[in-house]
Amino acid sequence: MNNVSFLNNTITLYNNGLCNLVVLKYDWMEAENLKLKKLNIELGIINAGLKKDAVHQKEYIKYLEEIMIRISHKVRQPIAHILGLSSLLTNKKSVPSQLKIVQLMRQAVKSLDNYTRELSLFIYKKVIAMKKKL
Repeated sequence: MNNVSFLNNTITLYNNGLCNLVVLKYDWMEAENLKLKKLNIELGIINAGLKKDAVHQKEYIKYLEEIMIRISHKVRQPIAHILGLSSLLTNKKSVPSQLKIVQLMRQAVKSLDNYTRELSLFIYKKVIAMKKKL
């Protein structure tokens, strides 16, 4: 075999090796591209779930705010009326037995008043905390 033939064979082997490396690299890149596409799809699904959760959280906050309004207007208003009426019933002309009943009623209503205040404050703090997370 002469030098030219040897050199041609060497170049051919070298070129074939490079082609094989290029093909392997291309296959690897295709596999990585598929992995990235799958991850992108998964991230899209997760993102959609997070958006849905955010919508639900906003709806829940509105629900809690509605509860706060109802506590303030629907529950606390009658409590205030009962407290006011019980004050009127505790005048000097009241019969002692009635006075005792009014005092017990007043204690119960004050207890209910305190609880509704605590409940309103609890819900308010929850709403504020949830809004900060949005």
